[in-house]
Amino acid sequence: MAPRIDEALGFEIVINVRDHPPPHVHILRDEAELRVYLTGQRPAERKYGRMKSADERRAIALVRQNRAKVEGDRSATMTVAIREKEDFVNAPYALYAVRADASRKRLRIALTDGVVVEIPIKALGSPWTEATSAQIARVRLRMGGSWLWWDALGEGLVLDELLSTTLKLNPAVLLARRARGHRASPAKAAAARKNGRKGGRPRAAATSKR
Repeated sequence: MAPRIDEALGFEIVINVRDHPPPHVHILRDEAELRVYLTGQRPAERKYGRMKSADERRAIALVRQNRAKVEGDRSATMTVAIREKEDFVNAPYALYAVRADASRKRLRIALTDGVVVEIPIKALGSPWTEATSAQIARVRLRMGGSWLWWDALGEGLVLDELLSTTLKLNPAVLLARRARGHRASPAKAAAARKNGRKGGRPRAAATSKR
């Protein structure tokens, strides 16, 4: 789940308690996103678009002011260490969608490279599993297609993070699958991992020619 934990000064601060390490928050404004890391020496990253320098500084200050709330949402024992001076690097997302459709049973995502991903709604957990069909269906793309957003739920999901946590797939794996119409699903991802542990996909049985 990716709750919107604050909205002030024109910013949206979004976290995902099941997100990948290191701990971080997403700061959104219009069509620009900044990812701020909460521990270690890793710099903040510009994930999509670019805010004005003054807005980036305000965004960092907003996270710092809400550090207790961020700490409570991420983990009861996590130590939040916002650096006094943030460095910014450009680190765009790898995956972008051109279309997303959702129903009570599944979320279908068409990526820019032609790959189609289908995820059971139950895999997303709350609040999607408790939402109505109308609420789930009202999904839209944000940040150039790197985010899926549900206004009715006040929730958003990042494709790079959603697919790595739900399908256990590295975005680079999907980018390598260029065949138009290729489909990915939790079942196919699990089968691929199983075959990988056995040394690869089973070969088709050879037939003799007469």
